[in-house]
Amino acid sequence: MQHILAADPWTWLGDQITSLGTAAGGAGWPLEPGDAAELPGLASAVVATAQQLGPAGCRSAAECFRRTTDVQDAVKFMIVTVRAPERLDRDRVALWLGRS
Repeated sequence: MQHILAADPWTWLGDQITSLGTAAGGAGWPLEPGDAAELPGLASAVVATAQQLGPAGCRSAAECFRRTTDVQDAVKFMIVTVRAPERLDRDRVALWLGRS
């Protein structure tokens, strides 16, 4: 699975919903006509809900880990490709690296 790491994931998500999946070059989502007409108008509500559940608001490494279980491969990729690895808080990312 290829991960697209967007600089602004919330804008990316909103664009994907508004475009019904074509903003990132995809073929579009197979939706019923009524759903396809309604979904773009719900983009801001979906993004707002996703932001509430996102990892940015977590207060501990364990909570962040729980919030990102569905994207473990992407998180691990970001950890191993960080530009300044000496600045990485190894204790904070221990759960993603398989050590606690």
